[in-house]
Amino acid sequence: MPPESRSAPGTPRRLSHLPAAAAPSALPPHLTREISSLSLSLSPQPSSPSSCSSSSSVYNLHHVAPFASSSPISRPSSTRTPSVYSDIDVDIGPPPSLPHTSGSGSQSDDGHQPSSTPTAQQQTLPPGQISEQARIMLRGQLKRSLSRPTIHKAPSKKGKERTNAFEGVIQQTPTLPDQSPEKGPSSVNIPVEREHRSYPPRKYFILTNAGKPVYASETDETELNTIVGVIQALISIFLDQDQTDKLRTITKGDTKIVFLLRQPLYYACVSSWGEPESVLRLHLEYLHLQVLSILTGGQLTRIFNARGNFDLRRLLQGTENFFTALVDTLQSDFSYLTYSLQPLRVHPALRDAAGQALLTASKSKDLLYALILTSPDLHILTLLRPTKHSIHPTDLHILLNLIRSSPDLTHPENESWLPVCLPRYDQDGFVYVYVTFGEDGLGFVGVGKAKDGFEEMRDGRTRVMQKLEEDNKQSKLSRSIALHPYSVSDLGIPNLLHFIYKSCVNVQLTQPRWEGIYEKSEERRRLSIHYQQVHDALHARSSPGAEPLTLLFVRTDTECILGWFTQPFELYMTLSPSTPKSGCISIANRVARS
Repeated sequence: MPPESRSAPGTPRRLSHLPAAAAPSALPPHLTREISSLSLSLSPQPSSPSSCSSSSSVYNLHHVAPFASSSPISRPSSTRTPSVYSDIDVDIGPPPSLPHTSGSGSQSDDGHQPSSTPTAQQQTLPPGQISEQARIMLRGQLKRSLSRPTIHKAPSKKGKERTNAFEGVIQQTPTLPDQSPEKGPSSVNIPVEREHRSYPPRKYFILTNAGKPVYASETDETELNTIVGVIQALISIFLDQDQTDKLRTITKGDTKIVFLLRQPLYYACVSSWGEPESVLRLHLEYLHLQVLSILTGGQLTRIFNARGNFDLRRLLQGTENFFTALVDTLQSDFSYLTYSLQPLRVHPALRDAAGQALLTASKSKDLLYALILTSPDLHILTLLRPTKHSIHPTDLHILLNLIRSSPDLTHPENESWLPVCLPRYDQDGFVYVYVTFGEDGLGFVGVGKAKDGFEEMRDGRTRVMQKLEEDNKQSKLSRSIALHPYSVSDLGIPNLLHFIYKSCVNVQLTQPRWEGIYEKSEERRRLSIHYQQVHDALHARSSPGAEPLTLLFVRTDTECILGWFTQPFELYMTLSPSTPKSGCISIANRVARS
């Protein structure tokens, strides 16, 4: 549901006129302060994440235990089955297991003998399912369609040759003694795009299992019903009785269609950018989390259990801007792919002062999280959370997307109170969020469990801003917002064009602004695809059974790209094309020590 804004009664109060309040002398034992210290100066942590303690009441984010090492969004194993048509690849899940039978008198799960003649109730299929006879007919028709001969155009003599694999791969580090350099190149087969290509907008679709459209991006409304019908038919062909995620990917040339099934909803994405399948599936997972943040999982289940053909688009009317903002952010924000956050680049002393001020909001009994944000880019300055509980990065991404998609929430001196479901915290219930921003660009966000906690959150925000004014830090923090973007030349490293650094211990990310040829949108997208391919290869996300890599080197006509994955950090780096491999390794060490 769209957020509802509440303005403070009377004339909006300026921050300098807020009443003073004494700061508490100590932090309550149930809360801890997270103060990120990622800035231009980043140092890898020598200790392993598992050695970090979470029992201390107050500690810096450099010593906060990371989130679970397993992937927050599970990816079921799949079996890739090539079709008869050599140019089309259909990726489906594992085959369903055979039903258990005992002799000639098999029984159903409830112990009764199955009837040879189905009743009217048994003939009624749930929404989204088709009869077995129709399934066999459609599957045969699909196979015949895919096996039709096609006429391929002869390649132009003037055309450039394509490279089907990375030119160079550097592998083998002391952390992976069981791998050898000979095995490294054969485990990676990612095309390096040398020719100019266009990047048409990706198209995202959400539909119910009954075939009713819920959301579509970049699609004409007159064509929507036809497209949704085709998607629903494709999914139904490979759907088994357990409603599991059978159909995963269909590939034809440069075009890739990725499917995600989260009953009672289906998700699909069409893209020709050349990114790995795991990237598009991650986008669809975020769209599912966005649906849950509005309705909750329990409410969604109850609705479709009562009415299988329910039109969900009517219930979500007015929230289209949430999905549109999320889709726009997913195209370029690398923090979503790495499950990390981008904090504000600020002096450690100022960040510590903001953290001390945020502690004054801990008087609220129902407080879950409190954040100080900056407008308009919504970088996190500092975060307060329970001592033994870490907020999941995907929940923070959904919360920030809600604020980003509603301009009224960031309007100076507006105060908003709205229910939100944080799926990784509790997908069956709501929390309540207080959002307000000042004219100086600093915003306060409080998340609590009490439905009537608006006044308590307002008082907490008042204490925080009053503390910042008393310490004369508010104006300095406001000036730091404009200094957040930095140039790669600030590091003083020759041949370095761009980099992305993630601290695995802090679950935070930093990168310089796009410069040079990457100021053009097409060049920026091309490099982003290379980053995604390297990230996918390092983590072996699109290759079930493959071992993750530690170091990966790519050379194209315009740049060299190095991916480096260690326990304390991840580094993705772009250098001049003439840089030798040994020079790339030396530069990577300098960036990691910066």
